[in-house]
Amino acid sequence: METEELLKFTPPALLIKRFCLEYQVSEIEAVERFEETKKFLYLCAKNKSVNYAPSLEIDKMWHELILDSKYYFEFCEKAGGYIHHIPSEKPEIESYKRTLKDMKSLYGQLNKTFWSQRNASAGHCGHSCSSCGSN
Repeated sequence: METEELLKFTPPALLIKRFCLEYQVSEIEAVERFEETKKFLYLCAKNKSVNYAPSLEIDKMWHELILDSKYYFEFCEKAGGYIHHIPSEKPEIESYKRTLKDMKSLYGQLNKTFWSQRNASAGHCGHSCSSCGSN
């Protein structure tokens, strides 16, 4: 699937509502975070043999997205295959740096609210989850 078509996926209303309540963020921020999460997941699907790690901010949305399994599965199918969320025992700093580099290469300027070097030390994906791979 073309990047532009995949990025047109709109977030389920309940996902955004749940996220706003859980993390005390505005609807605008939740939608922006969802958009960045789609970009990250597309990167993972596009480069199946590469391990990437999301920022802590993106990982939180990814966790919420996975809970809507039907939508998540449909998104993954359109992206090219299921994108696994794989636990890690330690921070994946190099994977996070690779994520930043490849996100910038694919999309241009990064949204510094959700992707920054300060997150490199937190490149452990929030809850000890680190890399993604696709089957």
